[in-house]
Amino acid sequence: DTDECSVGNPCGNGTCKNVIGGFECTCEEGFEPGPMMTCEDINECAQNPLLCAFRCVNTYGSYECKCPTGYVLREDRRMCRDEDECEEGKHDCTEKQMECKNLIGTYICICGPGYQRRPDGEGCVDENECQTKPGICENGRCLNTRGSYTCECNDGFTASPTQDECLDNRQGYCFPEVLQNMCQNGSSNRNPVTKSECCCDGGKGWGPHWEICPFQGTVAFKKLCPHGRGFMTNGT
Repeated sequence: DTDECSVGNPCGNGTCKNVIGGFECTCEEGFEPGPMMTCEDINECAQNPLLCAFRCVNTYGSYECKCPTGYVLREDRRMCRDEDECEEGKHDCTEKQMECKNLIGTYICICGPGYQRRPDGEGCVDENECQTKPGICENGRCLNTRGSYTCECNDGFTASPTQDECLDNRQGYCFPEVLQNMCQNGSSNRNPVTKSECCCDGGKGWGPHWEICPFQGTVAFKKLCPHGRGFMTNGT
């Protein structure tokens, strides 16, 4: 009997075992015996079309799963997940002085608060809120700043802690009764209060010019009393 295993490498990617009248091959993982007994690469992708979630690429002795652009392999190396280009720094937003926002399968460069996209989309410019948002500083004057704005308030009004609105601090009498759009002098408690203290707490009219309090549920009431009845504009 001839020892075929001692002549060359008849099994290729496998272990040769001599037997009476021939030889046997024990193939390595990823290989199988071919027609000539030599261990040949297994095309796992052809054998199992569902092996990968997106695309299967056969390699010598194995296979590799590929994902579309914007996705990466999960830990199981078969399924795909969204790639967060923003977190992994795979974006060009920083060089444009823009902020990166991740989307499913991709990302976009956006402008931060107080800025708007340039016409060519390749950067941001300061937004002039005083022009784009008329009336933003009611009871005051709007002053544009880089990335924001501030309110310069009229007499009797003070800027909020964030400087973006004017709060009414004027003092006046509160009238719990109004008859035919006229405040009743005898109904005032004669203690000067702010308009929000009056109107947000059930008052019907306020101030030296007898301003009628906005009705509950209206836009004007929600603006004056954003925290609801019983609370002033600042929430107290």
